[in-house]
Amino acid sequence: MESNVGLCIEDSKRLIGKLMLESDFPEGVAALQQGRAPKFAGLGAGSDSTTEQEA
Repeated sequence: MESNVGLCIEDSKRLIGKLMLESDFPEGVAALQQGRAPKFAGLGAGSDSTTEQEA
């Protein structure tokens, strides 16, 4: 972890931007707007990744 506050802030901005590209971000926003619980896929699930579906 950085000890420089300015570098910490910049790193936080970078990480937040990266997380906003995940599929869970728009799901969280939609759930909040619709007043429902979110259905998160989880970090790394992204809109372009493939996951196995349960049978």
